[in-house]
Amino acid sequence: MLSISGVGFWGQSYSCLFKRGAQRATASATRVDSGRITCTVPSWNSARGKVQLILVKEEHGPIPFQGPDPAAEMFEYLAEWHPLTSNPSEGPADGGTVVAFSTSGFTAGWGWYTCVFRRPHGAHSFPANCISPMSRSLVVPAVSDIACAAGPTGQDTSHENVSSALWQQISVPAQANGSHVTCTSPQWGSSYAAALEGSQSVAPVFIVLFDGDYELPIPAHSNGSDSAGSPAYCNTRQTGILFNFSPLWTQVLGF
Repeated sequence: MLSISGVGFWGQSYSCLFKRGAQRATASATRVDSGRITCTVPSWNSARGKVQLILVKEEHGPIPFQGPDPAAEMFEYLAEWHPLTSNPSEGPADGGTVVAFSTSGFTAGWGWYTCVFRRPHGAHSFPANCISPMSRSLVVPAVSDIACAAGPTGQDTSHENVSSALWQQISVPAQANGSHVTCTSPQWGSSYAAALEGSQSVAPVFIVLFDGDYELPIPAHSNGSDSAGSPAYCNTRQTGILFNFSPLWTQVLGF
């Protein structure tokens, strides 16, 4: 819900127009009083980014923006992605498993988006208590910030800087068609260890989506779960979907 402040609003029949070039979305607006109008942000079926917000009165046309800050006339749509409930949560370590996500604010085609399969390792592996079993999502930090404490002892590392060297990760191209993004799991086992089911000796792998160099966070309510059920010592931020690479063997060599 947006609240628009101004002077001299009268009558009814207002609308909010969100515009970028030929791309448009419109929502009805409600006059609260002579100095405030509210409107609900409509869905945006084009690429993420900033758009112009225009207040329109029926039979009058656009109401001029005269605010001191030009940025106040702009509204930014952020891309969203959600895991599909039908997604496999495990695949062989030699790759080839297709995973898909429902999306909005993505541009169709190849080249911009990547799926990054990554695992925290070394001294910064995250405790199993920071995993949400409902959503199969790992409550973990962005690359620049550790979000979980070391454990129930309360040793907080929430502001510790994390470089990419602290991640085991492989990137693969992702294909977007506007409403879905798909990618295929890489040959993880050629570079890193896989994990046996139920094993806590190897940190889990999780999937994140990138638009260029920008990491796209999952909304907190993704897949019907949020951080409310996480333990108190986890300063949570949900940024990945759990995916387990299982080991396999292919042949026997005689000696």
